[in-house]
Amino acid sequence: MESVWQDVRYAIRTLRRSPGFSVVVILTLVLGIGGNAALFSVANNVFLRPLPFPEAERLVRVLDYTRAPDGSMSTYSTWSRDILAVQEQRGIFDGMVALSVESATLTGGETPERVQVVSQSGGWSSTLDVKPVVGRWFSMEEERAGSASSTAVISHGLWQRRFSRDRNVLGKTLTIDDRIFAIAGVMPRDFNFPYDAEVWIPTTIRAEDNSRDFALFARLGPGISLKQAGAAVDGVAQRIKEKYPETVPGFGMELLPMRTQLIGEEDRIALALLGIAGIFLLIACVNVSNLLLARSVIRQREIAIRAALGASRYRQIRQLLTESCVLALLGGLGGLLVVAWCGAYLTVLIPRPLSQQLNMGQVGVDARVFAFGLGISLLTGMIFGLAPALRTFAGDLQPMLKEGGRADQGVGRNRRVLNALVVCEVALAMVLLAGAGLMIQNFERLRHHDLGFQAGHLFTLQITPPVSRYAAGEPRGILVRQILEKVRSAPGIVAAGVTTVNPLGGTTWSAPVAVEGFSTGAAGTSFSVNHRLISAGLLAAMEIPLLAGRDFNELDTPTAQPVVIVSRKMARRFWPNEDALGKHVRLDRPNRPWLTVVGIAGDVKDAHETGEPEETWYLPYAQQPGGASSDTIQLMVRSPLDSSAAIHTAQQAIWAVDKNLATYDISGMDRYYAESISQDRLGAIVIALIAGFGLLMAILGIYGVMAFVVNQRTREIGLRMALGAAPRDILHMLLKQGLSLAVAGLAIGLVAAAALSRILSSVLTEVSVKEPAIYVGVAVILLSSALLACYLPARRAMRVDPMVALRYE
Repeated sequence: MESVWQDVRYAIRTLRRSPGFSVVVILTLVLGIGGNAALFSVANNVFLRPLPFPEAERLVRVLDYTRAPDGSMSTYSTWSRDILAVQEQRGIFDGMVALSVESATLTGGETPERVQVVSQSGGWSSTLDVKPVVGRWFSMEEERAGSASSTAVISHGLWQRRFSRDRNVLGKTLTIDDRIFAIAGVMPRDFNFPYDAEVWIPTTIRAEDNSRDFALFARLGPGISLKQAGAAVDGVAQRIKEKYPETVPGFGMELLPMRTQLIGEEDRIALALLGIAGIFLLIACVNVSNLLLARSVIRQREIAIRAALGASRYRQIRQLLTESCVLALLGGLGGLLVVAWCGAYLTVLIPRPLSQQLNMGQVGVDARVFAFGLGISLLTGMIFGLAPALRTFAGDLQPMLKEGGRADQGVGRNRRVLNALVVCEVALAMVLLAGAGLMIQNFERLRHHDLGFQAGHLFTLQITPPVSRYAAGEPRGILVRQILEKVRSAPGIVAAGVTTVNPLGGTTWSAPVAVEGFSTGAAGTSFSVNHRLISAGLLAAMEIPLLAGRDFNELDTPTAQPVVIVSRKMARRFWPNEDALGKHVRLDRPNRPWLTVVGIAGDVKDAHETGEPEETWYLPYAQQPGGASSDTIQLMVRSPLDSSAAIHTAQQAIWAVDKNLATYDISGMDRYYAESISQDRLGAIVIALIAGFGLLMAILGIYGVMAFVVNQRTREIGLRMALGAAPRDILHMLLKQGLSLAVAGLAIGLVAAAALSRILSSVLTEVSVKEPAIYVGVAVILLSSALLACYLPARRAMRVDPMVALRYE
């Protein structure tokens, strides 16, 4: 340990004697290690940090699904009868809880407020087991009583907002949708699981209840594997199909680990950035290796003297590696400071269920991130320090001890390594810039993507009418009609309509459909389409083009012929060579009426869709005001007024109908879209910064090597010029040498970029990994940068005085 400490002290003294060199190396490593540590801190939250549930690795989500004839699978929440069937399965699960959500109106304050109310079926304590920080969870008697218990547990945020964190809140009441609930407990800070919950209440599961579905979570029994539980659930699904012949074709059930279900596909950008940051770190390592290798030539006389005084080769290699590790550790500490500084900006990369519902959105330096930063620093120090250390002793050091030994005596044997490192650096830069170009182009196309409607001057407000006053069916239909009459007559409102799904809201409804005369193909399969209920005038308000047929109107009443409008993609899929108008389609359920297609609308892309828009059908809200999909009313208002004025006008019109209706999720649709691509935006910004620094490092790497070569070849250049070589010949020679290395790196980089860009395929929703323009543009940028990096040292070489060069030592 004493000799190691001697090495460290000597390394520090050596680095202090070369402050410029030390600062450049440390800053390079701060960027490389800091970028990797910052993105690892995101991955740490997403993949490694334990979920805030006891033994979370045993938790699974049970999902229903339907499989289409083309093999595609659509998953959705679980229906009541399916939950009861799974509960009958013995010996597989230790606990099970079913949760459903509804938006409700909380009254009693200055203005009505919308809250997310989660109903739980019992089994929370044996499954998720998150306990309130104030008060208690529901008793077994309250869970058995269900909604009749009138007891509620509230979120920490609602407790702070509504009751100013009063510890005497227990027993106080909340009025939700005209029902009074007594508060039994307060959940931990920032725990809003699931569905951004603010209130939890008990409920009971009834097989005949088809008005809502549930998120079903279960805890695997001891020793039960996911595969065993999945086989058991498959058996349950088969028994359901046998017991209920009307079950939709293609029905099945599957299990997903809790973390997998929560993350979904939202981790794609974080993973892509982590891979790209790794390439950036390799570029930093190559750059530092170039600097150390060039510096080792200058230090060979010092090393030869130490060898002559008795220092072994092993001892000196250890000393050089110690210097590399000291540099890397200083760079690592600086990198961790970068993580602490920029962590708050990276929260958007964490999937929303983790960051917004489970209080797992803090990106910073914890023990795991610190260990990663320390480990990657030491590994980086070994990687970029090993080649220079070994190359220093690759030849005979004795000539360096002779009087008059020249500084360029060790250059020849290191030049190939320097050249190889430059080629490697250009290749890595090619991969990095190509990936960056693809992601930036993808974001640009997303930003200007044709949504299928005009988001400018379009505003949305969401309403969830209380069931106690507006029951599903005619009362809700009347309310929608009254609201639209008031809003449309308000000053400054050009058009207004109602839908049940905001296409940019991140959630959707799907429905299995049957098409008259169209075979579903494989037995036991069903087609699924996006399901929307809309009012007359919604298409005009959102400026969704009506391509053929007509819009809904006042004559489409509950007693009239059932009608439907289909999207262009749905029309092309089911009637590719025919006119879809007049065709018939229905919900693929027993005894459902056939709907006549009266219109074809343009395709609208949802926020959750990563490829082409899915097939969609639109049903008149007036004909379908019942069922779970009609619970939420999404008002779309088009107005030339500014955002605050348009929204205030619409709210006043709604409150003129019912002053106790809470409005929420209020925003302009262009802002909604900007928020829906926020992950892509941050990813594009981060990768643009990484790519910019990567390009700068590649330029500095080429420049540094060429400047070093020119410096070490000064005597040779002087001799050439003394023998008649013109300055332009020297320029041509050095440019040829530098550009040949750049071209070799580009060739290798193109192949690597084409192969590794497939890793980005899950991130790229608007561009293909085969974008020739991106690769050509990156190659031009790198060649131009390499030309500049080579030209500056070569230009200096052109001005060498032959007589001075011949005396150069």
